Amino acid sequence: MNKLKILLPIGLALILGSIFLYSYCLKKAPEQNTAAGHGDQATSDVKKLTGRWKRLDGAYVIDIARTAKNGILDAAYFNPKPINVTRSLFMIKDGQIKIFIELNDEGYPGSEYTLTYYPDEDILKGKYFHGGLKKYFEVMFIRIKNEK
Repeated sequence: MNKLKILLPIGLALILGSIFLYSYCLKKAPEQNTAAGHGDQATSDVKKLTGRWKRLDGAYVIDIARTAKNGILDAAYFNPKPINVTRSLFMIKDGQIKIFIELNDEGYPGSEYTLTYYPDEDILKGKYFHGGLKKYFEVMFIRIKNEK
């Protein structure tokens, strides 16, 4: 009986914590646009996301190795050393490709990028939330061409 008194609150806390974490992640993840005809051109432009992107105001680099059909990006982030990427996603919303990259490393607690791809200019533009400072910054990335 004593074990039940101890295990029941722990189990309940784990269940409630899981529910909270799941709902938190849903709020943080960008919305999917599931409407029919949501941008055939944008769908074909998704492949153009792969490559290295340099932020205009520093040595910050996003390296996108591949895009998956399920909206997952295989992305890395550098400043100039590697910074841990905890989640990287893309979606097509209102005919535009949106990118979400979440960082969580020393100096980057809960930091995240919310970017839009502009294929005509071949740029990524949007906001950076610095989790440590709790501030937003307007940012732009350009593709690094022939880096070597």
